[in-house]
Amino acid sequence: ARSDSSTLDDCIDVFSGYMCNAQCEAGAQPSGDLVCENGEWSSDFVCSTTPPCIRPDGDNLFIPDGIIGVVGTNCRYLTPASTTCVPICDVGVGLGLIDCPASGGDWVPNTLDPAVCDTSITDTVPPAPVITSVEDYNEGTRGARVFWDATDDSQLRSATLSWQFAVTRLVPGDPDTIIDSATLVCPTYFGFEPPPAGSVCANAEDSAVYYIALQACNQAGCGPFSADFTFSRNISPPPSPPKPPP
Repeated sequence: ARSDSSTLDDCIDVFSGYMCNAQCEAGAQPSGDLVCENGEWSSDFVCSTTPPCIRPDGDNLFIPDGIIGVVGTNCRYLTPASTTCVPICDVGVGLGLIDCPASGGDWVPNTLDPAVCDTSITDTVPPAPVITSVEDYNEGTRGARVFWDATDDSQLRSATLSWQFAVTRLVPGDPDTIIDSATLVCPTYFGFEPPPAGSVCANAEDSAVYYIALQACNQAGCGPFSADFTFSRNISPPPSPPKPPP
């Protein structure tokens, strides 16, 4: 993969979740996204001579009309060959699966669970996720790594598209006052499922105490926020100076 100089400049010292506009050498086509995830570039961006499948636009050749997008692992605007995705529909709820075949190019129905846009289902927002843990993060920026689980309420609805954070901060010395202008920045995570490695928030103050909450969003909108998770950086005291010899 390659990038021109302006793109390289834009991809230096970026937050987790930043998407870099990478390009391929002549004769190869890109698929996937080059995204900064927790201090490293994601590995799903590839340059291949096999054409990717372009995101469906509703007027499709081999899959049902009305499918306008895809979600899932490696499912992007340009999805690599040999990838299976969950459909997003403009009307109704997308159920089943579609495949970008090994030959690439055109989407095809999954043979075991072909996709449909079910208009009999009333779409609803996802339930509140559960933040399971928050850890110190010190690689490149002082911050936090947030881990969470999705909540399964067994309801049929459109697939989750993103996860959005809300961060508030306690006023130092005044534990009863909360302010919204928190310095801790938690970027929206775009994905179908919670990332196994968590999502990184940047710029935590050493002396601050934060409340972190999270909501899942789909085509119907964003659901309720999770319960607040309290986080403060674990600051170790400086080592004691050596004692003078007797």
